Amino acid sequence: MTEGSGEPRPTEGTVLLERFTLVRALDTAGATALWLAEDAELEERVALRILDPALPDAQRERMRSTCRTLRRLRHPHIVPVYDFYRGDVFSFLSREYVEGGAVDSLQGLPASTLGDRLAPLVDALAYAHGQGVAHGDLRASKLRVDAAGHVRITDFALSAALAGADADGERAQEADRSALAALWLEVGAPGSDEARRVLQGAGVAPAAIDAFVPLLGGAASSGASGSGAPGSGGESLADGEVLVPVDLGRRSRTAPTGDPSTRNLYIAAAAGVLAVLLIVVLFALPRWVERSEPEAPRAAAEPAPEPAKPAPAEGTVTDATQAEVQGLLGRLLNRRRALGERSVETWAADEIADVDESISSGEQAQLASSFDAAAGHYREAGQAIDALEVLAGEVLARALEAGDAALGARDVPEALRQYQLAARVDPGNADAAQGLDDAEALQKVLTLTATGEESEQDGKLEPARDAFSSALQVDPDWEPARTGLARVEERLRASAYEREMALAVSALAGRNLGTADEHVRAALKLEPGSADARDLARRIEQKRLAVTVAAGRRRAEAYEANEQWTAATNEYRKLLDRDPDLAFALQGFERSEWRASVSDRFDAWIGRPALLFDDGNREDARNTLRKAREVPDPGPRLRRQIDEVADIERVASTPMRIVFKSDGLTDVQISRVGGLGTFARREVPLKPGRYVVRGVRRGFRDVRKTVDVIPGRVAPTVDVRCIEEI
Repeated sequence: MTEGSGEPRPTEGTVLLERFTLVRALDTAGATALWLAEDAELEERVALRILDPALPDAQRERMRSTCRTLRRLRHPHIVPVYDFYRGDVFSFLSREYVEGGAVDSLQGLPASTLGDRLAPLVDALAYAHGQGVAHGDLRASKLRVDAAGHVRITDFALSAALAGADADGERAQEADRSALAALWLEVGAPGSDEARRVLQGAGVAPAAIDAFVPLLGGAASSGASGSGAPGSGGESLADGEVLVPVDLGRRSRTAPTGDPSTRNLYIAAAAGVLAVLLIVVLFALPRWVERSEPEAPRAAAEPAPEPAKPAPAEGTVTDATQAEVQGLLGRLLNRRRALGERSVETWAADEIADVDESISSGEQAQLASSFDAAAGHYREAGQAIDALEVLAGEVLARALEAGDAALGARDVPEALRQYQLAARVDPGNADAAQGLDDAEALQKVLTLTATGEESEQDGKLEPARDAFSSALQVDPDWEPARTGLARVEERLRASAYEREMALAVSALAGRNLGTADEHVRAALKLEPGSADARDLARRIEQKRLAVTVAAGRRRAEAYEANEQWTAATNEYRKLLDRDPDLAFALQGFERSEWRASVSDRFDAWIGRPALLFDDGNREDARNTLRKAREVPDPGPRLRRQIDEVADIERVASTPMRIVFKSDGLTDVQISRVGGLGTFARREVPLKPGRYVVRGVRRGFRDVRKTVDVIPGRVAPTVDVRCIEEI
């Protein structure tokens, strides 16, 4: 981060998001600062790439989006990115902290060792490019050598994200490969020819090799001088020796066209042809003409021309002519070229050198017009080529057999060497091609399995699982990877179980029962038979019940305090549905149910006072009032109800004097009171209510009248007479 920006700056001891404690700055240049931090949640050290607070929001969003992409990269030689965080002040992304040194710490190692160390980076780039991610800023500072000596790449695509630029696909990928090639040569790794062999031995995909190796330059630039210095491509070559690059990813292979001995041979042959033609024109042609003139009559006298002599076969030329020798040379050169295409220099260097020497000697003799001598040399060359053609089949058979044996013994470098030899001897050989494929697959499987085992030993279980899974994708029957994957998955499962249990216990302690339940359920999915998880689940359920009961009790008691007796009754009923043995709930239910009944009856009597005009209702009201007055803390509502019902009951119990009139002849009877006899006028005390009055007189029709005695109204006068004769 730049100085003087006026923005807050991270310092040692700063705690970000209550989780990451900054330990020390690793790199503070540019728009981001790289810090070593302690991650309290993961309980390990991580590297934080902290963005300058002055960066625009658009750049932060690009970094967040880039982080999502980088989290998908899973390769043992790419440093993994964990997550992106955005706080009130600082935004940052976290990744694995690689304890180790810079890539220049490898300088001084043998070229072959450097090649082995750097070869996985070619595979890592190819993997990232296959995921659509280019690095965009690959240089020495972006490579880290971990404690195990593995070289790993950091900070994919971050420069492009900060710059707001989208990586231009193939162009960005080509720039990555060029940058890696420059670093490769800078530290002294092997040049192109040897690099190809190293990459093949490391199990790098053929397409990635083909895209990378040409960037290292030709053999001359990679060590042909034989200096052996770092960056020169490894050990020097003997004079005239050519290393033929072989692409294991192709079935058809051709020899290089830049072979110095072959090129010189072609030049010498062309010069020889020109020289012979010149000799023929100046010297041989006049003599042939002179010889032919005296023989002409004899030739004419013969009945028919003599059949032409066939050209001498290789190895049988005597008294050779220039044309015969030249034809022999052409056939030899074609056969020699065919052997070159079969990389004869790699499996019969001395023998083919003798052939080339014989051909060269024949050319010299041919230039000197010593055609018989030239034919002799060509005869020797032809016989040697015959032997080499036979030897080629033997070399092919031995190479295939040795390759199969090495493959069975899991000696991948030897298997590759033998199958490569077989492919050179017979470029179209299907067995050699299949052997190379099998060896490359085995190399990849062995490398991935070793990576998985190493990651497992380091406690990096997820990378180990990925490596074993990748190995099984190449060879589903590879038992070490299968058992390794099962072992790692079991450890991951056990680790996940322990993590879920710890989170459940922590959530339970914090009374976060929903979260605790989620974690214990996850733990039971991982270990369905775990007694500890089942016990913890019971504890959570008990805690939940206790919390539920306590909350229900608080609600019920609040309803009671507010004299909401029906609501209180319902709340206690819910608690008893959960646990029928809750003593307080039983008592509260009985108390609330009775109070609710009392309250309902009081409200009914208050709303309809006439109900108490009935003797039975009045008696019920008196009993209820007596019990209600015994409640120790009745509350304002009950007190009011008691007062109102008591007033109604008192009024309903107070008689009113009702005047009855008659004719002295009619016998008057009142329901609930009895007979009054005959009279002219009489006052009768009646409590409020409805009464039926009946008049009876012999010889006359009975009369009936209904009398309502209502408090607060004027007492009616009731006239009862039987006046209708029967």
